[in-house]
This record gives sequence, structure tokens and C-alpha cells, in this order.
Amino acid sequence: MASLFTRSSTPGEEKDYHDWIAESEENERIAKQVLNPENYEENKLLLSEFPSREAWGKISPLLGNNYSTNSFSKKGWLYAAIIILLLIPASYLIYNNIASEEIKEISPGKRGANLILADGNTLDISPETYNKLEYSMQVLS
Repeated sequence: MASLFTRSSTPGEEKDYHDWIAESEENERIAKQVLNPENYEENKLLLSEFPSREAWGKISPLLGNNYSTNSFSKKGWLYAAIIILLLIPASYLIYNNIASEEIKEISPGKRGANLILADGNTLDISPETYNKLEYSMQVLS
């Protein structure tokens, strides 16, 4: 019903909705009440005025919870700070060990490259084929 109210429903959802309404008069009454924009605005206003923290303060002791609504966020920040403090020296040590490794030997390569085109063909770019490529580029431009 939310997608119908926001006019973002698909044709299949609209068909299901109309089939549901056709099932009974009770469904039609519910649909009219839920999709009424005045009811939506009234409920939105009531929800914004609802004192959720005060209500939770009254209900929480009845449920046997011995924590406040902010306890999770305080613990979360504490754990995050501890993890950050542990990661700083650990990352420094890891970085220094990796950076201090010397490269012993670089194996020689060849001059040139292979270019793989979008269609899967490969193009050898080497000193011998460079002049052909340069000429092709001049012809294309």
C-alpha cells in the first residue's frame, strides 16, 4: 500500500491491490482509510509529537531491562576507540615490515606490450610495429 500511496507501484502491484479490494467490503474500507492523505498527515503529526524516550523509560523497567537508551551507543564508542588505539601501532608495525623488505632482483622483460582489444583480438606493440600504428593513427585522424 505504501507504493500505491507514493505512486511508485508496478502494474502487478496495482492489480493485486484492486483484486484485494474486490474480495470484501472490509478490505475496501481499510484501503480507503489507509490511503486517505488526511489520515497520513494526522498520523505523521502524532508520531512526531510522541515522547518515545519518556515512553521507553516507563516500559523498560517493566520488561526487566537495566540499561538506558544510550548505553549501547556509549559502549559502541568505547569499543571503537579501543580498536582504533590498537590498530594504530599494529598498522605502523605492519607497514614498516612490508616497506623494509628489499627487492632482490628484477627480472628483465621485453620491449613492447600486448594490447587486448574489446573484441578479444590482441595487438603487439613493439618497436617494429610502432611505425605501423603511428601511420594508422594519422590516417584515422
